[in-house]
Amino acid sequence: QKDKVFTLYVSKKTGDVAGTEFGVCSRRQSCGYTNYPVTESDFWRNDLNTYLKRPKRIKPPKQKKYLDKGKYKDKLYRSFDNNRFCDFVQIQIGVKNADKAISKYLLGTGDHSSVIYPYFDKNFNLVTYKTMHYELMTGKRDKTKQPKYDWNPDRYDIPFFGSQLIDKHPELPIGIVEGEKTAVLMSFYAPQILWLGAGSATMLTVNKIEPIKHRTIYLYPDAGCFDGNISWFNKMEEIKKAYPRIDIDISKECELWCESGDISEGDDIADYYCKQYKFNHQKQLILKVM
Repeated sequence: QKDKVFTLYVSKKTGDVAGTEFGVCSRRQSCGYTNYPVTESDFWRNDLNTYLKRPKRIKPPKQKKYLDKGKYKDKLYRSFDNNRFCDFVQIQIGVKNADKAISKYLLGTGDHSSVIYPYFDKNFNLVTYKTMHYELMTGKRDKTKQPKYDWNPDRYDIPFFGSQLIDKHPELPIGIVEGEKTAVLMSFYAPQILWLGAGSATMLTVNKIEPIKHRTIYLYPDAGCFDGNISWFNKMEEIKKAYPRIDIDISKECELWCESGDISEGDDIADYYCKQYKFNHQKQLILKVM
């Protein structure tokens, strides 16, 4: 009820007042009256887009929730567990070496002799974990059983498998492979590199690179994924555009080994090493296959 303190809403096109009850009082402390024209019946003319409207409220982002690491601790692999993948790794690289790799990546044991791959982020938050089934003697995935993720209730991007190791090894270049199995085995065959797993051929994304964009990165696609329908080379070019100063390169070794017959289409760098090297359990040595 004061002069020159109440501002009306008017049409930007015609100058017509939306209604004498619609406006804002500048005496915010003693009055604070605010009334926006928000419905068609509030306007003198059917001219919705010409009147100022109530601004949209921006919802604050949801706070991320993580899985309980205490509960996952009960799933961690133990030497007496029936875990076909861990048994295969022990056969392939020896018990001591296998136990070191299994502990490094905090593998677990699931139902029906399955292995659990935990996905921690860089800050050691447990985002999700993935249960997979393998054949004991070949180390190949049992394709009769589908991989299963334990999804977080507030679902968001899955980090690289092994991300909890990023800050523990700041001096090492990072090698990114498709599968978790490959990362675990390559941590033994090539320990001069920190191995991370994308999760699958299609799960290498630009966003995942953010926590490691300042590191030296090498991509190791499976045979057949360097180029083609799923091209890690093209993905690398996307990453370079997003992070122009990034130090990243890609290996074509699996393509060359596939052409020479050393591995098959779809095999990865760990498959090559598993075929070329066998562990002598009596001598406790890894030996080149003649």
